Amino acid sequence: MRPIRILLTIAIVLSSLSAVSPCQAQNYFPSSCDSFRQHWYTQTLKRMKEPSLLNLSASAEASYRFSWFRTYNHSMSIRIDHDKFNVTKVIAREVAGHGGYESGKLTMDRTFYWSAGQYGAFLDKVNSMKFWTTAEQPSKFDPQYGGTDGAQWLLEGVAKDHPYHYLEVWTPESGSMRELGILVLRQCGLLDQATRDIY
Repeated sequence: MRPIRILLTIAIVLSSLSAVSPCQAQNYFPSSCDSFRQHWYTQTLKRMKEPSLLNLSASAEASYRFSWFRTYNHSMSIRIDHDKFNVTKVIAREVAGHGGYESGKLTMDRTFYWSAGQYGAFLDKVNSMKFWTTAEQPSKFDPQYGGTDGAQWLLEGVAKDHPYHYLEVWTPESGSMRELGILVLRQCGLLDQATRDIY
């Protein structure tokens, strides 16, 4: 009976480990990201069933993710994966609920393929905003800056020749982050449905 009990114990342990999804076991943001953002961003991306780009740092050819967390609208993420064959796969996901509160279930999960021209236009925006060399800075939605309701515009990236990096801007009315976000939405055919709620 003893060997059987040992086998049952091993089976239970393995079952409990397999029940933890890869998303649950991953870190999504570096330690430089404070605990409030860590929780908010990570939980929302998990609801979207999005992977951690931080964990792709050692293997990705090039992967970017534009996330749009709006206080009074659904949260959305658009991930751009470019492989060594120059194929650009784009995954757009959205969850129910308001971005400033508890996120709900996955309500949109679409896949697109960008042309070389579309990917080039995206990279032009990434380079024009000096994404890889601009230091991470706290967003002005923090109470100490006076910001409350609005939207968080977040860009993450990891590439073969660049370690993981991210930038965030709170409710940009103009500037490079807003231009990049609108370009990404337009190239995915998602701009029209969000026109009234761009903030």
